[in-house]
Formats: sequence, structure tokens, C-alpha cells
Amino acid sequence: MTTCKIKAFVIKLLTSIATPLFLTAQVGQASASPILIYNIHNNGKTVETIDAQQFYPFKRFVSSDLDRIPRYTTKTIKRFPIVSPTLSVGKVKNTKIRSKLPRAICVIGDDNYSKRWLQNKRMVLNANNALCMVVNVDSKQRFNAIEARTPSIEFQTLNGDTIARALNIKHYPFLLDNGFISQ
Repeated sequence: MTTCKIKAFVIKLLTSIATPLFLTAQVGQASASPILIYNIHNNGKTVETIDAQQFYPFKRFVSSDLDRIPRYTTKTIKRFPIVSPTLSVGKVKNTKIRSKLPRAICVIGDDNYSKRWLQNKRMVLNANNALCMVVNVDSKQRFNAIEARTPSIEFQTLNGDTIARALNIKHYPFLLDNGFISQ
């Protein structure tokens, strides 16, 4: 799989996980005019308009809000170390979830338990074409060592805090496939 496809998959993954979080956060919706869900007319004149915005738990953005959003620069990206404070190594309860991703993913760290788990599950991961997200790793060299252990599996670094919140999970390693989390 090419780097572009990996990036596209990671974006889809984060979008599918972050969307429910976004809807509950106190963030806004860019809109200049109301989103109408119902108009009541009397002889061709609008008597009452129901604005859909009242049903959303977030405020509207105004143009001045957009000035406060930081611009993307390559200097803001710090790839290593990858640290996910809300995730730690431990036992994961098998769980069924509603979200189904287009591809299986596994979440691991740079620790002995994750390395043993990866070695034991490599056949399953290969069979499911899983993308492994490394959520805790100190350096590029350590990441490369993880990749070298199982070269047939794709790896990507990722801060796992968003995944942890979205899936209500505290530990790794685990596999998420067909709406089922298992260790």
C-alpha cells in the first residue's frame, strides 16, 4: 500500500472515530444563514421558520473565529516520540462496537507484551490485511525495529488518545476488525 493510501486510510479512521466526539464538543458549524428544516406559509408568505441550528449542541462559527485557527506548517509536526497518555499496556476485554472500518487495525506499543502479541497474532493480522498503529514509541529507530519484526504488516505511528476516548478503551495491544475489539 502506498503512503498516500495509508494517509487516506488514517484520515478515514480518525474521521470515523472523531465525528461522534466532534458532535458532542463545544465547537461550531460554519454557516452564514440558517439551515431550514421547515417553513410554515400563509398565502405565499413565510409565517414561521424552524432553524435546525437549535437542535445542535454547538455554536456557529463567525468569520473572526477562522482567524484564530493555526495555519498548518511542517514545523508543527513532531513525529517522535509518540506518547499516548490515556493508553497503557494491559488486558483488553473483547467488545463489540457499532463502528466498522474499511480495514482491520491493530494498536500496539514498543513494549515486550506488544511485541509478543504481535508475534503471536502475525498470521491473523496478515490474513486481515491489518494496519498496525504504534501508539507509544520513543524513536524512529525503535519504530523501525518493530517494523523489522514483521515486515509483511504495515505500520503507522499515531497518538492513540482519540482512539482510546472514542472506543472507551484504556489498554493495548488489540485488534479492531469487523466491529469487534479483541486481544
